[in-house]
Amino acid sequence: MPHVDPSDDTTDAEARARARGRLPKGRVREMDARMLRALAHPLRIEILEVLRYESATSTTLAKRLDQNTGTVSWHLRHLAELGLIEEDEERGTKRERWWKPAAGSLVMKTQELRQDPGLSGQIDTYLQATLRASYERSAAFMADRSWSDTWMAASVASDWNSAVMTPEQLKAMGDELMDVVTRHIDAATGEEEDALPVNVQLHAFPARHAKRGADGAVE
Repeated sequence: MPHVDPSDDTTDAEARARARGRLPKGRVREMDARMLRALAHPLRIEILEVLRYESATSTTLAKRLDQNTGTVSWHLRHLAELGLIEEDEERGTKRERWWKPAAGSLVMKTQELRQDPGLSGQIDTYLQATLRASYERSAAFMADRSWSDTWMAASVASDWNSAVMTPEQLKAMGDELMDVVTRHIDAATGEEEDALPVNVQLHAFPARHAKRGADGAVE
């Protein structure tokens, strides 16, 4: 599955990553209305979530997701037509087709898509589904007692609720965090014996329920 960034614009960090050759040229695409409508489907999001980590056939996906093979095959063909997945030719045979995420990055410009009132429902469905998937990945890791002490100590789970920022300050922080993440990803070769795929999830947004007291402090 291409990396999906549910932000409004491609960040400066992504632009610098492309300049360094981190992302394949011509493979950074903007999500259009057709892609959004296709992705605003719970089963397709589940399929992409599985393919995020490993190649699979329609049969293995159907068993994993407790679905009919024919139904899964139909969704796979549709995702392939949109260029969101592609055949894993190294594993495929004449009898079965293996699927893997398409290379590259997919950027979702939410504000532009919201200009079409007819897409409002699909945007909400897609964003809620991706946020649920993000939460489920975190929850599954925390509940898995099989991880070594080394990996548990290396993982990060933090929540700051005392920050008070302007939109400009929040964006500046986000851009800097993206720079840090990109720098560390670039530095990691993935060739070490104990290297594993790592989920990096960032969420920072204003709290509408927060109020200021008479002294100006956030309550």
